[in-house]
Amino acid sequence: MGLHKLPWSRPTLPLRGDRRFKGLQADYLGGLLPSLDDLGLDPEDVTFQQDNAPCHASQDTAKFLANNNINTMNWSSQSPDMNVIEHVWAYLKYQIRQRSVLPRNKDELWQATQEEWYRLDIEYIRKLYESIPHRLEALKETKGGWTRY
Repeated sequence: MGLHKLPWSRPTLPLRGDRRFKGLQADYLGGLLPSLDDLGLDPEDVTFQQDNAPCHASQDTAKFLANNNINTMNWSSQSPDMNVIEHVWAYLKYQIRQRSVLPRNKDELWQATQEEWYRLDIEYIRKLYESIPHRLEALKETKGGWTRY
């Protein structure tokens, strides 16, 4: 669904039709620079974290990041996904499935996703971020293996 919209970034447009990597890259990266601008951040002053999904690790994506002076964090291709946003996506999916009327098409799904996103409790987000030290400790204990997170 494009750039992960955190409380300090803007949502981007959903994927439409059967677009593959090019469309995903446009959606995923399209909101990055405006979000940094909204925050008054220079791209050279931030480090962008992403996994190694093919669309994230493609030459086109690397070129976009390099052309815009965006530093990226080195990320192992076999690393466990410890990103707290995964919990948020799961929560959003759950909330949408609990609706009395389910979305019937992509536009309704996008609308429902935005509505549920803006209903997220900031305390929930805060607790996820506060869990990061525990996540890292668990990861260390398992030597990079599976954790309950």
